[in-house]
Amino acid sequence: MAGKRKHIRRVSSEIRLLESELRETESSVSAELQSDEAEALQRAKLQERATQAFRQHEEAKACLGEMNKRIPSLVRRKDLSDDQQTQLSKIVQGASVAANRLLRIDDAKSQILKQLEDAHALCDSLKDLGSYRDHTVLHALNGLANTKTKHASGVPLEPEVFDQLRAVAHETMDLSVSHNNTRVRLHHCLRVVSTMLLDLDTVKIDVIEQQLAELEEQLA
Repeated sequence: MAGKRKHIRRVSSEIRLLESELRETESSVSAELQSDEAEALQRAKLQERATQAFRQHEEAKACLGEMNKRIPSLVRRKDLSDDQQTQLSKIVQGASVAANRLLRIDDAKSQILKQLEDAHALCDSLKDLGSYRDHTVLHALNGLANTKTKHASGVPLEPEVFDQLRAVAHETMDLSVSHNNTRVRLHHCLRVVSTMLLDLDTVKIDVIEQQLAELEEQLA
């Protein structure tokens, strides 16, 4: 009789220990899922910022292309005053500087798009990992609930029951390493994109275009 009570206490202790471990894992997975959602939202915002910056970039390239068609005819003119010649020189120099900046943006654009593409894939991986871990820990908790019910009803429990539940819990924790490594890679991608977008030069083509329009009006 004493041996049976000792066995019951041992099983009860085993159940409490396993439940504590699973609840801790459940809490950890829940927090990581929330973090993953925040990362996905940040990626979406960076994608939106990049799209806007690239649209402005293409508009600036188109405007500069039109200006470069108009400038040569002014350069060939022989009737410009010294002041107008100075204005034209500033316009030509400004257009050249703008062209160089736009080329640098072209280089940065491909890098940003590559990092955003990688970030999108990593977000998908995080979502899959998180969903699987969440499903796994819930499966383990359901199994534990059934085990507790059987134990309360006096049904003998085989040691394999705890081995199986513990294996599920350990699998969920082991996946935490992959989860964290994936998140670190995503952080790197998002950090690179954020930095590159901040460093992206905004080319003020409209200022040069206005100067060109004013000079053309003087010479009309």
